[in-house]
This record gives sequence, C-alpha cells and structure tokens, in this order.
Amino acid sequence: MRSTTVAIVPALALLLSCGCAGSQASRLEEQSNFHLDLGAGYWQAGEVPRAIAELQTALAIDPENSEAHFLLGFIFSGRQMFSESIQHYRQALLLRPDWYECKNNLGVVFLQLQRWEEAETVFQELTQVPQYATPGHAYNNLGWAQLQQGRAREALANFEMAIYLQPTLCLAYNNKGIALMELDRIADSADAFQMAVRRCDSYAEPRFWLARIHQDQGRYLEAHALFEECAQMAPEANLGRRCQEYLER
Repeated sequence: MRSTTVAIVPALALLLSCGCAGSQASRLEEQSNFHLDLGAGYWQAGEVPRAIAELQTALAIDPENSEAHFLLGFIFSGRQMFSESIQHYRQALLLRPDWYECKNNLGVVFLQLQRWEEAETVFQELTQVPQYATPGHAYNNLGWAQLQQGRAREALANFEMAIYLQPTLCLAYNNKGIALMELDRIADSADAFQMAVRRCDSYAEPRFWLARIHQDQGRYLEAHALFEECAQMAPEANLGRRCQEYLER
C-alpha cells in the first residue's frame, strides 16, 4: 500500500504543477493578446507611437506572440526602420514558418534595401508554395530582384508568369516592359506599357516609360499627352515631377 501511495502523491503533485503552469501560460497569452489588440487599434487610428508601445508590451509579456512580431515588422518597415523590421519578421517566421504573407513582407524589405540576392531567395521559395494565395506577386518580386542583378531574360520569364497567374497585376506589365527595354526589344516593350496603361487607369509609371519611347521615336504629341497624364496622376511623387520636367522641356 505504501508503494502505491508514494507513486500517487508525486503524480498528483505533477498534475497540479502542470495545471498551474498551464493556467499561468494561458493568462500571459491572454494579457499579451490584450495589448496586441490595443496596439492594432492604435495603429489603425494612426497613433503609431502608442501602437508600438502596446506591441512591445505584448512581446514583453509573451515573446512568442507571432502576430505582435508581424505587426511591429510592418510598422517599422513603413517607418523605414528596416533592421528592426527584419528582426521582427524573422522572429514571426521562426514561430510560424508557413506564414507566407510574412515571408513576402520580409522579401519586400530586402527589395527596399537593395539586398537583391536575399530578396531573390525569399521570393524563389514563395513561388514553390502551392498554398500561397497571391503567387503572381512572388513571381513579380522575384523578377524584379533578378532584373536588378542584370538578369533580364530570367526576370522577363517571371514577369510573364506573374501576368499569367494574376492578369490584373499592373506592376507586372510595367516591369515586363522595363525588362524588354533592357533586352532592346522596344516594340514589345511599348506593347507591355500600353497594356499596363489600358488595364490600370490610375497607374502613372507605364505612362512615363511609354512617353519616353514615343519621344525617342519622334511621336511628340503622343509623348506629351502621356507625360501630362503622368504628372497629373502623381503630382507630389518623384515620378510625377519627372514627368513635369519632360513637359517643361
């Protein structure tokens, strides 16, 4: 009987201990998510410093709160605090390796930093994921990373795949046009930019490139009309100012 009692008592103590630990972990997760929700609310309201503070509190309570890492990565990226953004995106991916939107965002940060090889690796992985909801974006971003490394033919193939998978992806038509320009296929390039102009009413950049082609070909009236549209679409952006400069010439 004593041996049975001795065996039961430690087991019961272990169960009680596990129950308390589990309850405490649950409470910490709940508290962390409370601050996560506050942070998300502040971010949506445009109160970014308060959002960051709440999200950091969420992580202080539960360092494995993947959604807090993700949102901080997104906020820091928008503020061009890229090293902090990368740190949080990577941590979120360690906790949730199949979070494909997070991986895409990490790749976009590498593009912003012109870390082309790292970006290419990320987007190459995403193109191999059948479950990824927007594969056209992955192929387009992969193509852009390759184009910046001087590999226009590979890039062109990926832009075309992006268009095949997502026919409404305006950026892919524009990037296809740029790749064709790099390959000195000017007529095909103009067709790609023209397609982007037709499909994307408010997209200024293909108008800029198509206007440049028309100008080089001596079609000045068509070029002028496109530069004018570009300047009106993006008056405060660098691209809009470039279009305005061409108009003033």
